Amino acid sequence: MRTECYERDLTENGYTVLASRRIGEYCDTKAEPLKMWLDKGDEVFWPGFTLTADSDLPLRRPADLPDYPDNPLPPETDIFTMDSEELSQEERDEVDFCKNWYDILRGKRQDWQCSGFRVFAGLVEIYFVRPETGGIAFLWLKEANGLRLHFECPKTRLGFTPSYKVTISRQTTRVEEDQGYMMREIRFMLKDSSKGVSLDVDNQRIAVTEAVGI
Repeated sequence: MRTECYERDLTENGYTVLASRRIGEYCDTKAEPLKMWLDKGDEVFWPGFTLTADSDLPLRRPADLPDYPDNPLPPETDIFTMDSEELSQEERDEVDFCKNWYDILRGKRQDWQCSGFRVFAGLVEIYFVRPETGGIAFLWLKEANGLRLHFECPKTRLGFTPSYKVTISRQTTRVEEDQGYMMREIRFMLKDSSKGVSLDVDNQRIAVTEAVGI
């Protein structure tokens, strides 16, 4: 087994894992999805989060998630109470995702599937698809203070099943990556912490411990 430690800046699209075998296809409704689950005990979690579903719809707070006064949700909109027959399929998908994102994240809605994720310091962006309708959405988990996510990819052509354990903290994120023949522990850091947590790839640096030939 060969081991190596190194650091480098992130560039372009940064650290991205996709279900699709086509480069840059973030929301591939035809690809075999990623499996995703939370660590046991993490089902009620973080005070900081952001959500977008390709729309301006507000995130609905689930009944079993505590209210955090420092992070109020946007006001409600009439679209949640409109007759679904008056909405386009795209709008119905957006409403469904924004109402049910918490159950989707916990894997309780099998019609929504994980199609990929991107990792940043203190932030993970997760992509979802609804193959039956062609719906797409993406969720940002930001400064989650110890939230642990697990991802498992479809089997590769070489027969390996890549897996990733992602731990999100305030301004750092740690990824434990297992490719079967290679394992890496990757720490994502802000180059300039005064700029805060964001999707700015130019402000991201990673420190990697790599083991090959396992």
